[in-house]
Amino acid sequence: MTWVAGAERFYAEIDDRPLVSQESVMDFHRLDGQPELDIVTYEVISHRFSQICEEMGSTIRRISGSPVATEATDFSTALTDEIGAGFIMGPYVVFHSVVLEYMIRWTIEHRAGNPGIEPGDMFLCNDPWVGAAHQNDVAILSPIFVDGKLFSWSGTTIHQVDVGGRSPGSFSIEADDVFGEQPPMPPIRIVHKNVVQADVEDVYIRRSRQPKLLQLDLRAQIAANNVASKRIGELIAKYGADTVKVVIKEGMKRTEQKLRRRLRSLPDGEWRHVENVEVAKHLDRKVYQVHCAMTKTADQLHFDFTGTHPQVGMINGASGSTWAGVMGVVLTMLAGDMVWATGALRRVITLTNPRGTMINAEYPAAVSIASTSPISLVDNCARATVAKMLTGHPEFRRLLLAGGGACWPAVQVMGYDRNGQAFVTQLQEPAAMGFGARTWADGVSTGGQYGIPAARISNVEVTEQIWPMLVLYRREVCDTGGAGRWRGGLGANFAFIIHGTDKEFIHVSAAFGVAFPSNGGLSGGQPGNSCRYLILRDSNVKSLLSGGHVPISIEELEGTADLLAPKSQTMQCVNDVYEITVYGGAGYGDPIDRPAELVSRDVENASVSIAMARAAYGVVLDPASGVADMPATASRRADIRRERLSGRTPPRLKQPTGSQPGTIEEIAISEYLIVRGGRVICNECGQDICSNDENYKLALVCRHIAVQELSPINRDPAIYIDDNVICRAFYCTGCATQVEFEISDARVAPTWDCHIKN
Repeated sequence: MTWVAGAERFYAEIDDRPLVSQESVMDFHRLDGQPELDIVTYEVISHRFSQICEEMGSTIRRISGSPVATEATDFSTALTDEIGAGFIMGPYVVFHSVVLEYMIRWTIEHRAGNPGIEPGDMFLCNDPWVGAAHQNDVAILSPIFVDGKLFSWSGTTIHQVDVGGRSPGSFSIEADDVFGEQPPMPPIRIVHKNVVQADVEDVYIRRSRQPKLLQLDLRAQIAANNVASKRIGELIAKYGADTVKVVIKEGMKRTEQKLRRRLRSLPDGEWRHVENVEVAKHLDRKVYQVHCAMTKTADQLHFDFTGTHPQVGMINGASGSTWAGVMGVVLTMLAGDMVWATGALRRVITLTNPRGTMINAEYPAAVSIASTSPISLVDNCARATVAKMLTGHPEFRRLLLAGGGACWPAVQVMGYDRNGQAFVTQLQEPAAMGFGARTWADGVSTGGQYGIPAARISNVEVTEQIWPMLVLYRREVCDTGGAGRWRGGLGANFAFIIHGTDKEFIHVSAAFGVAFPSNGGLSGGQPGNSCRYLILRDSNVKSLLSGGHVPISIEELEGTADLLAPKSQTMQCVNDVYEITVYGGAGYGDPIDRPAELVSRDVENASVSIAMARAAYGVVLDPASGVADMPATASRRADIRRERLSGRTPPRLKQPTGSQPGTIEEIAISEYLIVRGGRVICNECGQDICSNDENYKLALVCRHIAVQELSPINRDPAIYIDDNVICRAFYCTGCATQVEFEISDARVAPTWDCHIKN
């Protein structure tokens, strides 16, 4: 139990039970019977809901003064039914929308009686235990009434650049508990009968280093919710409240039914993933784990996070973080062609999430980076397990994605502008991460994060216009996409100097996946690169610029390189160059199975270096033409197979079984392994590996790969951490195919990641 008495009241729970306790103080709109609904009316109203969410987003972008919203769309919009069950969301930050359900439910249960919930009211919340992702993600919740009855809710969230606390940007990397961070605010009525409550607003903006910007964002959210109320009112006036409500309920029902049908077509089983995260706070050097076991039975999915490390440092999140991370994967990978009705998906997806861990922390744990750490950790776990489950289906395996951006590598900047005014901002360039590979194609370079469909990065001209910065380069980086039969998409790097002022900047950085990659590959595909924060101190950049040369890489500059820790606060002086290199996507399949002509094209396009083509893909290029030398490539790949088996020639040449994974006779574990007759078998050469009831990895050849071999961006993990994290590659004993690849704590056995039950 928490040691702060009374804190339990703020632990939000979410379910579909009737809110009977509140019906004595407010009326809920209920369907009177079951109105007839024709398909045309259903489609018209359903599409109108989507348009409303997008119009809310457009409103935010027009009114907000923050580039976080106007440029990078780091916000969300959503609609829920009368008790908070989400039935539609905008194409923005998915996890923002998912946790609105928690906040709305808590608001009904704790505010209906006092101060009351009335037409024209809105509630502000950034309390993670009530449901906010973290304190910077501030939600405005708006009830929508019809004839005096609570009909539905609209909700918006914007990442506010600073809501107070010890550190600029409110990412408190030194905090041991929430009392060292910005205080969370449970739902409080900030608008009453369509009037902003000045006293509440003052309390809110007074905490911030950017109060005017915070106030403007607040107005943008209020306006967006007003748009929703108006548009829902117009639908009700045209079609009637019962018809609109039945469309809401029918949409959720259809989403639930469609997801259940999809799950029934997939094999039953259990899939596991362990995600490692380094550095719990500033100056820490340890590694921690999130454990996930996903079980699929018939038409239900259950995620069990038992075994996750206890809450520690400032890398924690409340229970909403876990739900947000899981649903971000379910929505984008399993339900991409459905209405994103989270209220329906909660009937299909269940969680076991013990309290007191990093991803379900008890108050007063430090939680200020929950959006970039716990949510991303859970997302990585859920994405790996769902992807491995989809491998076993001949059609739906096309939906899976290897690991992409491990997390949002935050960069908070504070300084003084050209007018001497202080500013704080969060740079949006880290969004330019690579997508992971698919089973049939390479990943998308600089595609962003999976859970933010409409994500963008700021226009360079806008960045330079608003802040005293000069951008040197922003480019995709060679060798950042994870190697595989299908390559991961490239990540980007971004560098700038202070320009137009002689005042220093303060940087607060917070990420994981810096000491080692956290964007795991699939079926033998390798991770993309690690993230890298770097400041080149006392550089010669000014002299180069004055001579007419604009550098396009850090290697062109002189100075002292300062590699920043995963959680750090540092100064940037006027002659320093700041650079961040973000994650590329992970690969799918054995890299030496990639067609040589594709590797040759990658080298031509500067996606893969000549050295990596030879080392990872086994492709030797003709130095004159740049085309793959096929005899030399065949010889090199044969050598790689022998090296994998410690110098032994593979006892079997590749002799495919002729089977198609996912057929009735067998079920795929991965691209290369199948279960047939209770045995795990290599589908490439027919080698019998082990019983299906054993951890197949223990029956494979295992070799350790240095982190630095995966990408030239990667550095020795010992620079950042003391714990020993290793890369394990697993090879078939019959043909030396690289069938799996994992990153793990050296002290633990390989993860038994797939156990088919039927």
